[in-house]
Amino acid sequence: MRAIKTVLFHLLRTFRGLFLFGCKLLSGLFLLGFIVTLFAGDRIGLGQKLTILAFSVGFGALAWYYDMLILRLKPDNVELTLFQ
Repeated sequence: MRAIKTVLFHLLRTFRGLFLFGCKLLSGLFLLGFIVTLFAGDRIGLGQKLTILAFSVGFGALAWYYDMLILRLKPDNVELTLFQ
């Protein structure tokens, strides 16, 4: 189990910057899309608006909790400090 945690930790840590950038970008784009749909009138239904909002919140939460996942997978012999 320790070996799997170590491999996952190093993989997630390697792609942290790219992953966080992608999640934040997608979250922002979906939030912008949600705001645009609010002014689109009746052409876009409530279900589609809520779906866009859910994707925005979901990608934001994934970016937020990604660091917590990395910290939980951290091997015992590693000192780790994550900066924004």
